Amino acid sequence: MRKTLHTLPLDLAAAAHAATLRFRERDALRAIVNAGHSAHTVATATAALVELLGESGPLFHRTIEDRLAAAGLPITVTRLALKLAWERGTLTYANQGRRVEP
Repeated sequence: MRKTLHTLPLDLAAAAHAATLRFRERDALRAIVNAGHSAHTVATATAALVELLGESGPLFHRTIEDRLAAAGLPITVTRLALKLAWERGTLTYANQGRRVEP
């Protein structure tokens, strides 16, 4: 569904996204367990993410990883926190790429 979600009308996309939330969240939580990290560690990283983005505004994911790594968070934990926060709707991705007209 995620690969085609962007092709749906907004109202239908919102419904489809909500309908699959528990599966996507489950997969993100399973990835945390599989990586050997605790929910508490990822919750702490999520709080740091929200604080960082609240202070700085939008950042590239590599910049987020670098800044949180400098604060002592492993990149793997940051990535897992980003994924879970994305799936839960805590964070969003804003594509700020520019379209080049032919």
